[in-house]
Amino acid sequence: MDLFELASFIEYKARELGIKVIYIKPEYTSQSCPSCGERNKVKDRNYQCGCGYHAHRDRVGALNIAKTI
Repeated sequence: MDLFELASFIEYKARELGIKVIYIKPEYTSQSCPSCGERNKVKDRNYQCGCGYHAHRDRVGALNIAKTI
């Protein structure tokens, strides 16, 4: 299954259930601090910001995506 097929399937199933699908650009979501907004290069899976915020990089991305909705 390619990306287009997967997106179409998700949209179809969401429409059946009355769920709205929103596409978010993933650029920099795991590099921007959800606390202060500063962008930092990440060398491993752990995100560390100068403001003191630290978390797993996937959590940082998820929090930033949730903020855009």
